[in-house]
Amino acid sequence: RIQSYEGKVMHLNLSLPEDPELVAMVKDEMDAPDVVTGKIGKARVFLDGSCTKSECNLGNMITDAFVQYVADIYVGPYWTDAPIAIVPGNIIRGNINTTIHKGRILAEEVGSVIEDVYELVTFQVSGDDLYKCFEYALSFQHKHAGDRFLQVSGIRLVYDNRRASGSRIVRLNARCAFCDVPAYEPVNRKALYNVTSVVTLQFHEYSFGDSIITYFVIHNVSNFEAVLSYINQRKFVSASINDRITQKPLHSSIGVRIHKTILETFRFITAVIIGFRTVYYVKL
Repeated sequence: RIQSYEGKVMHLNLSLPEDPELVAMVKDEMDAPDVVTGKIGKARVFLDGSCTKSECNLGNMITDAFVQYVADIYVGPYWTDAPIAIVPGNIIRGNINTTIHKGRILAEEVGSVIEDVYELVTFQVSGDDLYKCFEYALSFQHKHAGDRFLQVSGIRLVYDNRRASGSRIVRLNARCAFCDVPAYEPVNRKALYNVTSVVTLQFHEYSFGDSIITYFVIHNVSNFEAVLSYINQRKFVSASINDRITQKPLHSSIGVRIHKTILETFRFITAVIIGFRTVYYVKL
């Protein structure tokens, strides 16, 4: 309850005179050209935003844009210091159907699929935390529309859904940073990796809470701006699905070989029987 106050109450209505300085500032903003509308690039593929349960090519493009941004501003002897990017699939809100505009990608379309604009952040985590992160994300793949499932760049992940939650990763490889030729290597649980994402990532949920204290850099660029820049730099965008996150086949290689052996044996026996019958009939 208010006990007392000082000052004069001012009613904000049309009876108050306009502030000339503020009016001029508003006019300048309204007259400024809109730099995030219109054509920004071209694509020869449909950019699929179905990203909450499996790898999608739009998610690949967005995370590649994050990695490219950090690589562009990196100053050092190697190609980058942050070769990995992750983003929750649920922040991607739709598709970009380039056939509507004859292959053109419009800034407005990018804005419609990246409705939530956040600053990029690069942080350092251990390989063990990367394992925990992806185990957590996989545990939500078929729950709540997969709102924790991650889209990635610089990661090759094979998982097995038949395993219990928390032990589904079969293989986890990461792209190297401090190398002359970028390649994928098994994630070392004790090593440290620099990862780029959006600043609103739920770090503690993805098991990153304790290991990012020593290195956490917020970039002066948003996810939207990074994607626009990435598209602008290319003559054509041709994002694809390239097995960044894959499920282990239900049939193992041993099972496939056994199946093939049985099938070949059956075919051989069938051929022998048919041949025997042919000889028998000829003799008759």
